[in-house]
Amino acid sequence: MDAILIPDFGQTKFDNVELNLGPFEQQFNENRPFFTEGTDLFNKGNLLYSRRIGAAPIFFPKLNDDEIIEENLSATNLLNAMKVSGRNNDGLGIGFLNAITEETRLKIKNTSNGNTRDEIVSPLTNYNVIVF
Repeated sequence: MDAILIPDFGQTKFDNVELNLGPFEQQFNENRPFFTEGTDLFNKGNLLYSRRIGAAPIFFPKLNDDEIIEENLSATNLLNAMKVSGRNNDGLGIGFLNAITEETRLKIKNTSNGNTRDEIVSPLTNYNVIVF
């Protein structure tokens, strides 16, 4: 069993920026140790793309003409994650992965009156995967 609470993935390497003009999502290799160690069961059939867990927010708020975004968010914080994997005596592989990301808000500033507002760009999310 592996578990991680309030992880810091600051030691992982960054991806090279690539311009994607095609209709399909870019997929990069996983560099975070928690998601690379002991994950052979979760990689069967390429059904799990772990880079979506804690990725950049996917919702963007509607802005008025006099509003700007004060800070750009590059990722959603991962609160905790746990994975359990193994095989029984008959060779059946069993795996469970759970990860929770925090609610992420974006600060929007009105340039005409100086007021700011918060907008949710990524809700509190619970990712679960069970593999047999």
